[in-house]
Amino acid sequence: MRGSYRNYTPEQIEKLFDLVIEENYTAKDATLVTGINVCTAQNYIKTYNNDIQRRLPGTYDKPRERPHSELTNEYSKFLLDHIEKNPTATLDELKVMVCEEFEGLKIPILAIYRHLVSNCHFILKKSKKLQQQEILIE
Repeated sequence: MRGSYRNYTPEQIEKLFDLVIEENYTAKDATLVTGINVCTAQNYIKTYNNDIQRRLPGTYDKPRERPHSELTNEYSKFLLDHIEKNPTATLDELKVMVCEEFEGLKIPILAIYRHLVSNCHFILKKSKKLQQQEILIE
């Protein structure tokens, strides 16, 4: 069973690496001096050894980037023209039309939705399936 999480200070982490790298301590021996959990220390050392830039764990943030939209102004113009001709078009139909027009483009429906809302300033509504009512002739 996992114990409680602990936060280690940068000084503790730095001391751990000083002992392991400069004074040739084992990870276990260095943890006795620094007070860091053995498994955590081994993980820090493994992360450090696998990092090309040799940065100390916990001293940097991992870069987080969202993928940029593949849809450009050319796609926007095509979508707007198609919507003007067919105002009841669904996102599925728009995706098929865009992928047929621009070969090699693979884009999810959500990306088309976001593009229409944010770049083209559209407001889209969910349509309900219309049920056919049976007309009884008596």
